[in-house]
Amino acid sequence: MSSLPQLIPRPCDMETQWVIDGIPSHLQSAGGDTIFWRWSANGLFSVSSTYMALSKAGKFVSPHNILWKIKIPPNIKLFLYLLLNDRILTQSQLAKRNIAFTPGCSMCNALMEDSLHLFVMCPYVCELWNILRFSLHLQQFSNSHSCKLSLLQTMQRFKDNPASLVYFASALWAVWIERNNRVFTASYRDTRTMALWVQEEGRNFFNHC
Repeated sequence: MSSLPQLIPRPCDMETQWVIDGIPSHLQSAGGDTIFWRWSANGLFSVSSTYMALSKAGKFVSPHNILWKIKIPPNIKLFLYLLLNDRILTQSQLAKRNIAFTPGCSMCNALMEDSLHLFVMCPYVCELWNILRFSLHLQQFSNSHSCKLSLLQTMQRFKDNPASLVYFASALWAVWIERNNRVFTASYRDTRTMALWVQEEGRNFFNHC
């Protein structure tokens, strides 16, 4: 017997946690326990009252909404969308699809190239992030087993700094371009050359997009 189809999409774990964290809590110790929803007049839960409470608190900001507002070309927005949904064709993704590939990271020769390694943990990329740390005001990536969570948390920190968001997006795009150049044309750039490209292109994107 086949299982029933999933009619309601599973929410993103990160976004779900933001919703939960954004709801203020209030605990009263006196009297018996009762269920009361403090953000509606009748004390009953409703989606609309939850949305209003989170909106007033200024914490209901979808990272995907942030993505589409970044001042970068449409093709880079599409790339970021695919990256955040783990659809970039890294070596790991190619292996899952049974597509022939050459294993290993083209940047550092690690055994397997997935999105977390390529954009967050690769020594070459870590060196690039360190060079860009001042211009991006970039804090260290949070420890996570997921590239998506690491990138979303960083984007969330940059939500009120449009210029840093542009530089951050430009750096991710530069890493992907560098990776592809190494795989398909055997051409290489050092991290300082990459950093200069990110700053120049990021400035152009921010001023003209």
